[in-house]
Amino acid sequence: MVTKKTTSKKSKKDSGSNFGVGLGAGLVVAAGLVGAYLLYGKDGAKNRKAVKGWALKMKGEVLEKLETMKDVSEDSYNALVDTVAAKYYKVKSVDNADVEMLAKKIKSGWKQFKKEYSAVTKKTVTKKK
Repeated sequence: MVTKKTTSKKSKKDSGSNFGVGLGAGLVVAAGLVGAYLLYGKDGAKNRKAVKGWALKMKGEVLEKLETMKDVSEDSYNALVDTVAAKYYKVKSVDNADVEMLAKKIKSGWKQFKKEYSAVTKKTVTKKK
């Protein structure tokens, strides 16, 4: 008995959506790593003492917005942090010096984020092919 082999061809639309899902998942992982670095990295003990509710919200906003960005460069990363921090400078109950310190800490995580982001995007692009 002869069986006919059939091959399934994915449409370009399917592979594009898979790429988007993979990239989105990769960004979530990379963003989580940035957050973990801030709390458990080199200065983690000091950072954990300084963490307050608003600080967690600020970090969360940065991470959420990172997930929606298509291309992330150091300039766009820093601009994003500045944009989110600007909101917290206006809050009366938050000390501007604390906002500035947290913004600097988040920005200092760029190298770690870039390393993880590059690894994730390479894996996603490789899987796309």
